[in-house]
Amino acid sequence: MNFLLTIARKGSILPSNNKTYITCGFVEIGESYEQTNVLSDENEVNQQTKERVEILDLGALALTAVFFALLYYLHKKKHVDFGVRTILAVGLGLIVGLAFKGHHTYVAAVGTIYAHVVSAVVIPLLIFSIISSITNLGNSVRLKQIGLKTVFFLVLNTFIASLITLIAGVATNIGSGVQYELATDYTAKEVPTFVNTVISLFPQNLAAHWSNGEVVPIVVFCILVAVSYNKIAAKKPEEVAPFKKFIDAGDLVM
Repeated sequence: MNFLLTIARKGSILPSNNKTYITCGFVEIGESYEQTNVLSDENEVNQQTKERVEILDLGALALTAVFFALLYYLHKKKHVDFGVRTILAVGLGLIVGLAFKGHHTYVAAVGTIYAHVVSAVVIPLLIFSIISSITNLGNSVRLKQIGLKTVFFLVLNTFIASLITLIAGVATNIGSGVQYELATDYTAKEVPTFVNTVISLFPQNLAAHWSNGEVVPIVVFCILVAVSYNKIAAKKPEEVAPFKKFIDAGDLVM
């Protein structure tokens, strides 16, 4: 093909008569052949790049597995404290990130799966643990005392945090001299009224609350169920005993 292209481009070999189309044909064939070679080379380079990237991704996954095995060994054999293992895990994660920068496809997939599984366990764990804890109290008077103390310390904690924030903001004059412009192409979100906020705290559809990640209505539902159990267990404990066994078993499994 290169020989034909050379002949066609010289023009001295082929006569300049009605056979000009032969020259054009040679030129087109040669150029097509060169383009095919270029595309073939590009495909080969792309294939090699993909293979190299996949090897790096697998390497990151393998190194992560080794680090997990190391943490497991420290936990089971050396009984290293959880806090120490957490700090060590952060350092090992930094090593993987720096060594395989941009090649975390499989590691990210494993992390995403783990996060999804944990998210799926959160609500069942919350339900079983709250109901089991309250039903273990038994005495409603003690439950009221614990509930009042919990609400009191929660409000006190929020008040102290807000007070510290206000004092720090006023003392340091945060935001002074900052110039900014508010966006004009947005729709202001409607703030619910106090009554609607209180209503939203109580459960309506447990499955919907579960799927939307609304924790407070689920907690209220668990409290109501547990209080109902305590009321019935005080009079007919044998009839609600299977329910208690189920809740305790679920709490243990979760």
